[in-house]
Amino acid sequence: MVPIDRADGGESGEGDAGEAQDEEEGADRRGSGAAGAVAVDGVGGGDGRAALGAVGAGEGGVWLVVDGPDCTSCRVARIDPETMRVTAEVKVQHGSAAVRTGSGAVWVTNPLKDLVEKIDPVDEKVVDAIETGPGPRFFDVGEGGVWTLNQGDGTVTRIDPGTGKATTVDADVPGDGGDLTAGGGWVWARGSGVLLVRVDPDEGAVVARYGPSSGSGAVIVGGGAVWLSAHDINAVWRLPLP
Repeated sequence: MVPIDRADGGESGEGDAGEAQDEEEGADRRGSGAAGAVAVDGVGGGDGRAALGAVGAGEGGVWLVVDGPDCTSCRVARIDPETMRVTAEVKVQHGSAAVRTGSGAVWVTNPLKDLVEKIDPVDEKVVDAIETGPGPRFFDVGEGGVWTLNQGDGTVTRIDPGTGKATTVDADVPGDGGDLTAGGGWVWARGSGVLLVRVDPDEGAVVARYGPSSGSGAVIVGGGAVWLSAHDINAVWRLPLP
């Protein structure tokens, strides 16, 4: 077992972890803006797992994967954070899952099609569709790339934001449940079969693995540390950045 500091300075152990997901059903996709809320139909799509990571903020708005009038998880809606109204909808391929922003674009994973779509937020249209490994869902933009965790084979794909060229890292992060984040100079992949993997973004290679595996959970970088949750065992860990 690799020791991981808890927030209270102790060794790895149990803590409080929670997930919150709010869903509102509304008849008007454009929303009303009343009471600081906006109603958007079909948020996250018909697949309950698709709602995981389905919101991205930046590049001029808040972006959500939503259903279309005759398809599931096939639109990305932009919400104006000031007016709380849906100001645009962009057609994407059926089965889209998560949204992130960065490098002048909006990025959308599609684990059904094994690709990432790139949206121009100004022209409000898809400008590129980039193949990844199988089953990309969780991903992030940062540390010089767009990074996807491919749950079909446990690999990680790096997409060059400018050229769209994709390269694969043999990360060996198995399992359906997981997460990925980029920050602190590294890329971090979390899986149900492995607690955490650290990837060097410049070398495109795994440089450290952490354990033991603790089921599915999330990972994020902030406050000079890497934070991990394991909701199967109700635990949260703090790992100081190397």
